[in-house]
Amino acid sequence: MPRRGDILDNTYQIIEEIGHGGGGIVYKAIHLRLQKYVAVKKIRDKVAGIINVRGEADILKNLHHTYLPQVYDFLQIGDQIFTVMDFIPGESLDYYLKNHYTFQQRQIIIWAKQLCEALQYLHTRRPPIIHSDVKPANIMITPEGNVCLIDFNISLDMDKREQITGMSTCYASPEQQALADGYMPVSRGGRAPLVDAQSDIYSLGATLYHMMTGNKPSRRAENTVPINQFRLGYSKTLTDIVGKAMHPDKSRRYRTAQEMYNDLDNIYALDERYKKHKRLERISTAAGCICIAGFLALTAGGVFTMRQEKTDAYEAAVQEGNDYAADQDYDKALGSYDEAIGIFDDKLDAYYQKLYALHLKEDYPHVLNLGKMILSSEKLSADVFSDSGREAAVYYMMGDACFEQEDYEGAVGYYKKAVNANQENAQYFRDYAIALIRNNQPETAQQVLNEAVSAGLGDTDILLVKAELALKQGQYQESVDKFGQVLSNTDDEYIRQRSYLLMARAFRGANDLDGEIRTLEEGRMSLDASYLTPVISALGDAYARKAGQDASFSMEYNQKALECYQTLVDSGMASDGVKYNMAAIYQNFKNYEEAARILNELEQENPNDYKPYMRLALLECDIQGDKENSARDYTKVKEYYDKASQLYAQVKASGGSDDKMQALENIMEKLYSGNWLTR
Repeated sequence: MPRRGDILDNTYQIIEEIGHGGGGIVYKAIHLRLQKYVAVKKIRDKVAGIINVRGEADILKNLHHTYLPQVYDFLQIGDQIFTVMDFIPGESLDYYLKNHYTFQQRQIIIWAKQLCEALQYLHTRRPPIIHSDVKPANIMITPEGNVCLIDFNISLDMDKREQITGMSTCYASPEQQALADGYMPVSRGGRAPLVDAQSDIYSLGATLYHMMTGNKPSRRAENTVPINQFRLGYSKTLTDIVGKAMHPDKSRRYRTAQEMYNDLDNIYALDERYKKHKRLERISTAAGCICIAGFLALTAGGVFTMRQEKTDAYEAAVQEGNDYAADQDYDKALGSYDEAIGIFDDKLDAYYQKLYALHLKEDYPHVLNLGKMILSSEKLSADVFSDSGREAAVYYMMGDACFEQEDYEGAVGYYKKAVNANQENAQYFRDYAIALIRNNQPETAQQVLNEAVSAGLGDTDILLVKAELALKQGQYQESVDKFGQVLSNTDDEYIRQRSYLLMARAFRGANDLDGEIRTLEEGRMSLDASYLTPVISALGDAYARKAGQDASFSMEYNQKALECYQTLVDSGMASDGVKYNMAAIYQNFKNYEEAARILNELEQENPNDYKPYMRLALLECDIQGDKENSARDYTKVKEYYDKASQLYAQVKASGGSDDKMQALENIMEKLYSGNWLTR
C-alpha cells in the first residue's frame, strides 16, 4: 500500500489518499518531472489478477472527452496495478449534498446532460466501457461549474465485468445489487442480465434523485419512494425523466444515455407549462394545418418551384423560433419569428407563434398590441376568423394580458369573445368567470360558472372560481379553505401557483401577515421552478412588510426580502418594482452605494421615466442628512429633482399622480426655504 512520500515508477510522488471506491483507492500525487498534480488509483488486488493491463491501458489512454479525466499511464509494480489520470480540482457533488446545498432545475439539467454525454461516450467505445460506480462522490464539480466523471472501472471484457464491477449501495442498479448479493435472476434468454450501459443510467438517475429530494434512494430499488410522490420545486417532466432512468425494470429504463440526453434537451417542450399553451388552440387536424402543409399544396399550381427557397427559409425560421420558445429563450424566439415575418408578412403562423412566445414571456403589453394587429390586419384576419380554435386562443391570450395587468374590464371583454368562439374549452369559461368576479360582476360570474359546468369544467376548477368569489366578497376564511382544497386536488402547476398567490391575498385581507408568509413559503418550496417568479416576488414583498411592521424583526425580514429579490435578479426575472424595493431596503440599511447602483441601472433602462430620478433625489437627501450640517451639499438632489420634475409633468398632464413625488416636492420647498438650495 503506497504511503505519503512514496515515489512510483520514479515519476509519481504520493501526497495523500483522497478517496476509495469499488475499484480501489485513489491518491493525490505529483508528477515530479512536469510538476503537476495527478490522481493515482491503486486497483483492488482481486481485480488486478483478472485484467489485461497492456490491452486495457491502451484503450483507456485513448479516451478524450470534456467531462472525463485524461488517463495518462498504467503502472504494474510487482503484483500491484495503478492507473494515473488527471487530478480534477474542485469539490465532489457528494460534498455539496453533505453540506445541504439545494440545486436549481436549470443547474440539474445542465449537469445531467453533461453526465449523459460522458456516459454515452464511454458506452459507445469499442469495446464499450461501463463506469459501474456513478455516484455523487465520483462526480467532481470543477471551478468552471462543469462536471467531471471520475473513477471509472477498467475491465472492458463482458465476461469479466461482472466479476470486478464496482458499486455503491443506494446508487447501484438492481442488477448490480443482485450480483453483489450473490443472486442473479435468469432472464428468458437463459442467462443473467448484464451489468451494462443501462446500469450506469440507473446510477445516474439515483444520483439525480438524491440531488432533487435530498435523500439517498433505498438500497433496494423496490423500497425507494418514487420521486413523483415528493412535493419538489422541479417540473413534472424532470421528475418523470429521473423516474424512468432509475426504473427497476431495465425494459422500462432508458436504453442509452443519448435517449436520456434527448429528453433532457427537450424538457421545456415536454413541460406541462408549454403544453398548456399549446392546448389553448384546440385545433382539429384538418383546420390546424401549419405552414408546411399549406406550402406543399402550392405544388399543384406550379408555384412551389418558384417559392421553394423562401418557403424553406420561412419554415426554418418558424421552427427555430419554436425551438427557442421550448427552451424558454423567448428573446431569440421572437427574433426568429420576426425573421419569418420578414420573408412572408401575409402568413399567419409566424405571427401566431410570436403571440404565444410573448404570452409565455409574460410580456403582456406586447401581447395586446400584436393581438390587436393580427385581428385588424386585412392580410391576417381572414385566416384567424376562419379557424375558431385560433381565434379563441388569440382572444384568450389578450384576455390574460389584460387580467395580469389588472385591467379586469378588458379581460372580461376578451374572455367573452374567446368563449363565444370556442364553447368547448371549459378553461375559457373558468377564467371568464374569475375576471367577472374581479370586475365586480358576481351575479354574471355565477351564470358563467353554471355554463362552465355544462361545458365540462372540473370540480377543482369550480372550487377555484368559488374561492375567488369568496375572496372578492371578503369571506377570507372560506376563501382560504377553498384554495386549500384546490391545492389538495390538483397537480396543475398553473392552478397551484394561482391558488398560493390568492390564498396569500386572502390572508392579507384578513390582516394575517404570518399566514400570508407561510402560504407563500409553502408555494416556493412546492411549485415547479418555472412557476416561482410571482410567488418569490410576493414573498419578498411580504417579508418587507413584516420588516416594517416590527422593528425587532426588521433586519431579519429585510434580509429575507433581499434574498427573494436577488433570486429574481439572478434569474433575469426581476421587474422594475422588485429593483425599486431592493434599492429601498439598501437605503434603509444605509448601504447607499448599492442603492445608488440599482437606481442608476434603472435610470439607464428607463431614460424617459421620472421614477429613477425621483428615487435618486430621495436617496441623496438621506446621504446628505447623515452628514454634519456644515458638510451637507444638496446640489445633486436638485439635479435629480429637476430631471424627475420635467418627466413627471407628462404624468400630471394625463391625470396621474405619485405620493412619493409629492413628498419630494415638499422636501424641495423646505430645502429652498431653509436656504440649503437657491431656485
